[in-house]
Amino acid sequence: MSLLNDRFNNTLKHTIKHKILATTFTCLCSFSVQAATPLLDWQTLNQQFRQTQLEQFNADKNLQAFESYLNAHPNNTLAQLYVGSSHCLVGRDAWMPWNQVNSVNRCIDKMELAYQAIQNKFDVSSAERLNADLTFGLTTAELPGFFKQQQATIDTLSHAVQHPAFNHLPEYLQTQTNDILADYLQR
Repeated sequence: MSLLNDRFNNTLKHTIKHKILATTFTCLCSFSVQAATPLLDWQTLNQQFRQTQLEQFNADKNLQAFESYLNAHPNNTLAQLYVGSSHCLVGRDAWMPWNQVNSVNRCIDKMELAYQAIQNKFDVSSAERLNADLTFGLTTAELPGFFKQQQATIDTLSHAVQHPAFNHLPEYLQTQTNDILADYLQR
């Protein structure tokens, strides 16, 4: 049990932040959203999210900030997706294994709901869909296998790679996405 907990901790702590960071940095900055308050504008939230991924900002406070933003903008499906992804960062930083698992389960549940809403709301060639595909796919790619998100990772990253704007993303993000997708397809 201890070996499983150690593996889980290491997997969450050291891998989620690297993959989500690349996506968030590239995708979130390109979306403008009306601010709820001057302290909770979209750009500030994005900066906090990136800092949280690098363990430079508290994951719980980051989640609270996104939830506050979402309360003021309940129809913002991208914010819903990032609330879900933020739960994975909370799980990464949690000390107790049951808190880690509970946070990751909330992450998955919230991201699935938001992703479905984004699919229903935005055209397949929209920037929001590319953002959602990358965020969902790169987040789930870093979860341990026992969360059973392998097919979701393949599906969302495949959609991202086929998106018309994918080739206009930074080369490192294209390479990272293609490498992860190839790895998952070989499993």
